[in-house]
Amino acid sequence: MALPGIAALRRPPRAASFILGAVLMLTALWTVGEWRARSAAADLEHAAEGALALHLAALLSGLDKHRSVPFVLARDPEVAALLRDPADPDRRRYIDHKLDLLNAEIRADVIYVIDGDGNTLAASNWSSGQSFVGHNYGFRPYFRNAMRDGLGEHFAMGTVSHQPGFYIARRVDAPDAPGVVVVKVRFEDVEAAWARSDSPVFVTDGQGVVILTSRPDWRFRPITPLPEETRRVLRESRRYGAAPLAPLPFATGGPEDAARVVLLGDGVAAEGDPGSHLLVAAPIPGLDWTMHILVSRVPVHQQVALTVIATGFAGLLLLFGLSRLQDWRTSLRERIETQQRARAELEEKVAARTRELTEANERLLREAEERRRAEVVARQARADLVHAGRLAVLGQISASIAHEINQPLGAIRSYADNAVTLLRRERADAACDNMHRIAGLTERIGTITSHLKGFARRTSGPVGVLNLEPSVRNALALMEHRIRRAGIRVEVDVPAVQVRAEPVQLEQVLVNLLQNAADAQDGRPAPRIAIRAERRGATCVIAVEDDGPGIPEAMMPQLFAAFHTTKAGSGGLGLGLSIARNIVETFGGTIAGGNRPDGGAVFTVVLECAP
Repeated sequence: MALPGIAALRRPPRAASFILGAVLMLTALWTVGEWRARSAAADLEHAAEGALALHLAALLSGLDKHRSVPFVLARDPEVAALLRDPADPDRRRYIDHKLDLLNAEIRADVIYVIDGDGNTLAASNWSSGQSFVGHNYGFRPYFRNAMRDGLGEHFAMGTVSHQPGFYIARRVDAPDAPGVVVVKVRFEDVEAAWARSDSPVFVTDGQGVVILTSRPDWRFRPITPLPEETRRVLRESRRYGAAPLAPLPFATGGPEDAARVVLLGDGVAAEGDPGSHLLVAAPIPGLDWTMHILVSRVPVHQQVALTVIATGFAGLLLLFGLSRLQDWRTSLRERIETQQRARAELEEKVAARTRELTEANERLLREAEERRRAEVVARQARADLVHAGRLAVLGQISASIAHEINQPLGAIRSYADNAVTLLRRERADAACDNMHRIAGLTERIGTITSHLKGFARRTSGPVGVLNLEPSVRNALALMEHRIRRAGIRVEVDVPAVQVRAEPVQLEQVLVNLLQNAADAQDGRPAPRIAIRAERRGATCVIAVEDDGPGIPEAMMPQLFAAFHTTKAGSGGLGLGLSIARNIVETFGGTIAGGNRPDGGAVFTVVLECAP
């Protein structure tokens, strides 16, 4: 009998080789799967914590913005005055309107004022069908806490609106005016943003009840069953309205992290995703709330499966490659050559594209430089136009100014001649009296010319903070002779307020409006011009009124258009209002024209007040 060859003796049986390869492959797949599962779970948790931090920052930002409102209103003397005299209907209506306007700005749900007995005196929703005015909220925890500690915050269902909200209350810091200012905040925008996320986001209070959520059907459901005594107390307090407080069917999902991996039961699972989820939570600073995000673990399973499949496929390819090494070497050489050709073609295309981008960049730089030069020219032209408008105004009032100066000049000549005669007659006292009168007249001329010099100079200074009253006074001084000659009665009501503007250009705007008001009343009996200003929040409103015929409706669309004028034959170019609008817009303000209900025109300039 022939003995097997040495090679045959050294070669293991095919079945044993297959079993050994299979065992090694399964061991490698199990090891890779476990590693990928831990890695993917860590990545998922890290991503969930990052998303939760962003949602938490957005929620805290909204809370901080609304917390400042009751803090400020609690120190408002008008609110304290209402609490001292709640029977004054005018004051109550004024506070109602004030709260309504403030609520339109901050976009809260309701702002209201409660007296020391819990009765609502004023509210931003006073005009709605669900007004809080007249309701008593003395039973609310936020009211009792604010009256006791100065601050009360509470989340509950509204008893009037039947809408949930977060109540922020501040005690009014006035010993003779006990009361509380409350802001009710709803988080509809925050919840809408959460709803756009792929993962459910929700907030629980100290009882573990969901109060804010991206899933409306989860609201007012605890994440764990509540004791029956706790459920009874919550129902009696009406904190969650008539909600049944049925717990969400969350179940722990496995021994690896039973406290954080949950299974969603029927009725709460997202469509097509009933599997296990990772529950990540973080406390909300300053409140007994906790924010949660529920992230599906399906991506972890998918990544593990893909990794195992890829690893197994790679192992099979490796075994197949070892058995067919020579064929693969030839194929690899061909692929390398193909890749080299493709790389060369790609580099050529990249070089061509780089040249195109370089040329385009150079064109853009040239266009940007041309645009910059054009903007410089346009800015200079605008400044020249404003200066020309100022000089045009000076030209229009030059005759009045000349007459104003000629009168004291004639008196100076007369007093000088008399002084010479008196000195020859050795009447030095009388001559000194004439000299004093000459000095007073020259001071008057100097005042007139100083106004003209300051008004005519070309301004280049930046927009800054200035007092409104001196600018109004200087503008009236420039128009003094015209107003006195026409017999115009001037009414001025300008408080001490600071606005953001440039003084000379602001005077130019006021002179233009005053001149238009004077022109509109030429030949009319008892002409009148009124200049009024008042502060409204962060802005100052300046109004110039006249008793003229008003502005025709046909002129309204072109009121501020350049070269549009109704002063035909008077030499007007129609640039005054156009230049005035450009100046006011440079200050960051607005200008508008209209007619008064009782006749006459009114032009309104709105400027930003200094802080």
